Amino acid sequence: MRKKLEIFLKYFRIFLLLLILGTLIFIFVNSSLPPEVSDEQSTAVGGFITSFIPEDSSLYGFISEYIRKIAHFTEYGLLGIELSLWVLLYGRRRVREGLLSLAVPFFVGFADETVQIFSGRGPSISDVWIDIGGFVFFGAISYGVILGAYYLARGIVRRARKRAGRGVTNG
Repeated sequence: MRKKLEIFLKYFRIFLLLLILGTLIFIFVNSSLPPEVSDEQSTAVGGFITSFIPEDSSLYGFISEYIRKIAHFTEYGLLGIELSLWVLLYGRRRVREGLLSLAVPFFVGFADETVQIFSGRGPSISDVWIDIGGFVFFGAISYGVILGAYYLARGIVRRARKRAGRGVTNG
């Protein structure tokens, strides 16, 4: 059973790394788009999302107005979830590596906004802060959910072993 878990984790590590790289590529490709193409994409995505919301609602107006900011928050949130998984599953020093991973959205966001200079769009420091916010918000939620599930499962296994008379073991 342990061998199957090790094999699964090995392949999941490759999958997760590819997912992180794919997210980074997605971020930088979108940053390199000319302003006209970027506007078309934002309008299309905003139109799709708002098609499910009544036009007279405040949410409709909010999404229509801030679709680009929502996109920044969401794509960096996805990166936060992915890196939280990476740190939890493969980090040797989870606290230190978790704190170091907080530098990722700053550097990626800064590079993202720098790329926008060369694509004819203006960079925005507020977008970097939104990127960091999305990363931290979604990353912290996923980190908490995963750790909570781990400790809950560990407690259930320990209680089951204790009831079965095998005693509690470390791990």
